[in-house]
Formats: sequence, C-alpha cells, structure tokens
Amino acid sequence: MNLRELLESLIQESNGFRWGEPVRPDDAVAIVVPILRSGVAGEPAYLLLEEVKDRVEFADSGRIGGVRVRARGVDKPIFIRSGTILKGRGTQSRAPAVSAVVYPDVEAELEVRCVHASHPVVGGRRFEAAVYKAPTTVQRALLTGSQYAVWSSVRDYAMSRVLGHFASSLSRSLAASAAYSRPADSEPLYVDDLPSLLEVEAGKKFIDEIVKQLPVLEDQVGIAVLDMDGAVGMELFDHPKSWKALAESIVKSYEDALSRRSGLFKPDASKVREELLKFLAKIQACEAEPAYQSRGATTFLLKSQEIVGEYTVLGGEVIHLLAMRRGRGRPAVPAPAVRVREPRPAEPPRRPWAWETVARPAPYAWIRPARAADRLKKRERFVRELAEPHTFTELKRLTGVSDRTLSTWLKNMQSSGYVGKVVRDNGKAAYALTARGRYWLRLEDWEE
Repeated sequence: MNLRELLESLIQESNGFRWGEPVRPDDAVAIVVPILRSGVAGEPAYLLLEEVKDRVEFADSGRIGGVRVRARGVDKPIFIRSGTILKGRGTQSRAPAVSAVVYPDVEAELEVRCVHASHPVVGGRRFEAAVYKAPTTVQRALLTGSQYAVWSSVRDYAMSRVLGHFASSLSRSLAASAAYSRPADSEPLYVDDLPSLLEVEAGKKFIDEIVKQLPVLEDQVGIAVLDMDGAVGMELFDHPKSWKALAESIVKSYEDALSRRSGLFKPDASKVREELLKFLAKIQACEAEPAYQSRGATTFLLKSQEIVGEYTVLGGEVIHLLAMRRGRGRPAVPAPAVRVREPRPAEPPRRPWAWETVARPAPYAWIRPARAADRLKKRERFVRELAEPHTFTELKRLTGVSDRTLSTWLKNMQSSGYVGKVVRDNGKAAYALTARGRYWLRLEDWEE
C-alpha cells in the first residue's frame, strides 16, 4: 500500500482502517482519536529499535549531524523512528532527524541533530537509545532539518517547563534579548539538555495518568491528536504490534497538548471527523522528497506551508506515517554586535587604539582588543584548535600564551556555552567546542 492508497483508506475507512471513539483525558483541551486496522495477519517485516536495543550499537562519527549505527544478531531490518533520543556517553546527545531502516551487520550513518548544544562532540563515543521520544515542539523542528530550529525548540520546551505551558512568547523575547549575550557570571536562562529535561518530566505522575486513560486497543495502529485549532498531529504504523511497542512513548510526546486543562472546553464529536478529513487532505497536498535510503527502504519528508512530516516505505509498503501541524515561526536571533579595537585613521592619533562597534560572530563576543596582530592570531588559533579535544597543557603549547591568559579565555568561552569539558579514555579532562560553538564558527553547515 503506497501513501496515496493509505490516505484514501483512512478517508473512506476502507481496507480494514477505521477511526475509534475520541477520548478526552481529564478536562484536556485536546482529544485523541485511535486509528484501528483489522485483518492484519502475520508479523511485521521489520523490528523496532525498542525491541532489540541491546543488539544495536550507536557511535559518534565526530560530525554533529551524523551518528553511525550497526545491528548485530538480528534477522530483520530495524526501524529507528525520528525523534528517538540518543543519550551520549561522553559526547553530546542527538536525535535522528528522519526515520531510518537499517539492515543487520551493515554499518549506516543516521542523519541526526544535536539536542544538547553546550556539550562537545567526541568521535567514537557511544550512545544509549532512551525510552522517550522528542516532544512535539522538538519533533517539528527535527523534521524541518534545521539545527538552529532544534536548539530553539529545546529552549522553548525548557522554558515552558519552568514558566508554564504558555510561556513560548516570553521564551522568545528572553532569547532575543539575553540568551546569547548574558554576562559571564550570570546563571543560564534556560536548559539546553533535552534528555535531562525529559527524564525529569517522565517522573511526573500526571503524565502517567494521561497514558492510563489512553489504553492500547485491539487492532490499534496509531492515533490522531486534535486541539481547539484542529489536528495537532497523526502517527500510525502498518501493524498493531508495532504501535503497541511505541504507544506509550508517542502519547507522552504529545504532553504539551494533552496536559492543558480547561473546564470551559467541550469537544464537538460531530466536528472531529471533519477536522480529520481536512488534515488528511493537507497531507495529500504535501510535496514528498526522499531523505534516507537503504536497500529496499526509503524515508520521504512531507512538507507544505501547513504540514511537516515523513513516511517510510519498506518493500513497496508504507510501514510508518507521521504528520504534524507546523508551528508558528520564530524570529531569527542575530549575532550580537560587540566592541573591538581598531586603529584610528587620523595622524598622529592621540592613542594608538580606539573602540569602535562592529559585528562579530558570537564566539568572539568575549574577546578584548589585541595590541598586535600576533596576539589576535593566537586567539584565533586557540578557537580553531578547540575543534578537537585538547587538555590545558596541550592548548598552552599550541597557542603559546600564559596560564592566566589561557584560563581566562577558557572560562569566558565556557560561560558563553561555546566550550565544554570532556573526559578522555585515560581519565584526563579536555576542552572542546560545543555544538553551539561549532555552529557560530561555521565549522559545520546546516540549513537555517
């Protein structure tokens, strides 16, 4: 069944597909509609990562946008859903930007995005696949492919956890005014470690209560979530067994919509089907482009002005579909202007140097003006050397500066979130650029 046939089956409720009864958890402003499919025989043609986590290895490629993966001891291809959190062990955590099918004993590289901006990248380090998925705000950003959008969505998610579910506008204003130019001695305005945030949220009882009110039904293959503005998102698999394995983590990823409460809101059951059909029509109008290919499997991205999503085809059959309503855009945050010292053109100058405001990339915001070109070169060399982990002693030898100067530079870069500490295999601490530092230095190219 291809995508067109699948969508037609959902619209007409044919080929075994049908919509279940809408469920509204405890005065939530959102409702969940189960997607059911009867007559599915046999086993899925693939395994889920969550079923064989102990037989799948993930390793850091040394590139922020890439993670190597290899499966051993399995007899079927493995489906890895986009938004699966890969917790780094000594390296920054990532999440696949698109779903992928990987084959046994074949090393592949996943296209990923960083979800912990202030942690350095360390090639060769391992990852652990977490049980939770990226929340809807981050999942939307992952599907757009933009690393900056992912960082912004993690920031928005963190702010909503701290200030409440309706704090996104405040988060944006804080980000624009202070997040990238706060004083070195101030506390961070937000947390950029998504795995840690999700671990804290997973321990909250109200989320488990929501899951209990949405049990997995017989023949269920997915859900659609709707709020006061229409459909939020829809996700389904080709087999009830696959949905059952991921149902809890996917439902929890819609926490933002399902946890909002309002006693004044009452869903109109007669309008639910109408909204679902509108959403399916929007999916039909999307442009599809291949994003990941491996043997007989391909994942396509779905994009339009209103929808972002993906679907995966294995052996000519759609095995997974995910579509979400696009969020409201956010304004770009420009690099702040900083003061650097430039020579005066007047002859003779009263002083050899004077302050002048010019635009510099953010990693240089902490740099104070040098009195000689050689000193500026040392600073630039210092920043470039941090593309790879180096100990304090190694950096001192490479840059040729004093202990005091090097210590000041490192502290300023760490407080700005551009440098972090990593531990080498021999137990020694080393310094390296974080994902944010590499981004602002344009060491890696990402879509804006």
